[in-house]
Amino acid sequence: MLDKNGLNHKAFNLKTKGVVPMIDFARVYVLSSAVSAVNTQDRLRELIDQKGLSGLGG
Repeated sequence: MLDKNGLNHKAFNLKTKGVVPMIDFARVYVLSSAVSAVNTQDRLRELIDQKGLSGLGG
C-alpha cells in the first residue's frame, strides 16, 4: 500500500490508493444506469436517488 518511489519514499498516496479507485468505481457503475452527471460526487448522488446505490454505500 505504500509507494516506494519519488520524494515521499514509503508514503501512503491518498490520491492513487483512496480517491482514484472511488472515481473509477463511479465511472464504471454509471455505465449500467441512466446517470448523466459528469462529476463523481453528482454521479454518486444520482445513483443513490435512483436506488442504484444505497445511501450507506454512497
